[in-house]
Amino acid sequence: MRPTVELTGEHNQIKIMLGVIDVACDRLAAGEALPAGHLQQMVLFIKGFVDKHHHDKEEGLLFPAMEAAGVPGEGGPLAAMSGEHDIGRQLVRQMSDAAAGYAAGQPGAAASFIESGRNYVSLLLAHIDKEDQILYPMADSRLSQEQQQELRRRFDEADAAADGSAELIEDLRGLQAAYQQQRPGLV
Repeated sequence: MRPTVELTGEHNQIKIMLGVIDVACDRLAAGEALPAGHLQQMVLFIKGFVDKHHHDKEEGLLFPAMEAAGVPGEGGPLAAMSGEHDIGRQLVRQMSDAAAGYAAGQPGAAASFIESGRNYVSLLLAHIDKEDQILYPMADSRLSQEQQQELRRRFDEADAAADGSAELIEDLRGLQAAYQQQRPGLV
C-alpha cells in the first residue's frame, strides 16, 4: 500500500471525530449538558491520533521525502500544510482549556469549546481535502518506487511505535455511537 493511501485512511478516522465534535458543538449550543469526559476524550484523540500519530508521519516522514524529490519546503504546499497543522494545534489548545473548564463548571467554557471546536472542524475539513486532492497525488507522482518503499517502511516503524492508537480508535468508536444518534450517517 502506498503511504498516501494509509494517510487517506487515517483521514477517514479523523473525519469521524470531526463529525462527533460538530454534533457535540451543536448539542452544547442547544444548551444540552454533555458528559465532560466526552469533550476531554475528543481532545485526547486529536492530540494522540491526529497530531502525534498522523501529523508526525506527514511532517517527519512524508514532507521531507517530498522535499528530497524536489517539492519546495518553503513557500509551497508543504509550508502551507505545516502552517495549517500549527493553527490546528493552537485551536486544540483552546479546546483542551475549554474542556477542562467545562469539567470544572466554569462559566463560558461551553461557548469557548463551541467556538474553538467549530473552527477546528472547519480548518481540518478543508485541510484534509487539500491533502487528499492535491498534496498526496503530488507525492505519488513525485516519489519514485524506491522512495515510496522506503517511506512505507518508515511508516510501518512509526505505526509499530505508536503508543495507545488502538485505545484512541476504540474511544472514537464509543463517541461515534454516542453522537451518531443525533446525526445518522455520521461519517
